[in-house]
Amino acid sequence: MKKEIIVCIIIVIAIIVGNIVTQNYTVKSIGILSEELEELKKDGLSYEKIEEICKCSNKKPKISIRTNKIKIDRESLKQKLKQEGIQVEEGILEDFLILSKAKGIEKIDEFRNGLFTVQDEAAGLVAIILNPNQGDNILDACSSPGGKTSYIAELIEDKGKIEAWDIHKHRTELVEKTAERLGGELKCCIY
Repeated sequence: MKKEIIVCIIIVIAIIVGNIVTQNYTVKSIGILSEELEELKKDGLSYEKIEEICKCSNKKPKISIRTNKIKIDRESLKQKLKQEGIQVEEGILEDFLILSKAKGIEKIDEFRNGLFTVQDEAAGLVAIILNPNQGDNILDACSSPGGKTSYIAELIEDKGKIEAWDIHKHRTELVEKTAERLGGELKCCIY
């Protein structure tokens, strides 16, 4: 049952995002229960559409990265990555780029030097919607691995207080490592 629930969550996410791709898999081979298929069918989706959405979960996604605008602008980072032979396109959000055929991201000099971090645009949108201001006291109560927290710090140019909480010490250490690599100073607490 757990596998079917995960697959259904993937289907819902794919529907929301509208990320439809094709591969040679069938809905039946993924293991969705017929009851769940019937429920999706009742919601107005054809079996073909459901199958198309399921195929999405079998395709390797492109990698979304966020430019560390404290250190570099998006266009300059884009050019540097292209020089490394990485296929780069602009993301929907201002500070984001989408990478194709990039391997070993953590070994790229631009990553190690904190010019960017891997972050999905949807996660970045959280920081934008928050609309933080310099001098704000901000609590990120589910902060690991530090993408949203570090983006908030960038948006306020490290002029405010951000507490990054998580329930496990090793997870707050990930936030600290992200902040250190990107050049920010975050106060991390365990909650």
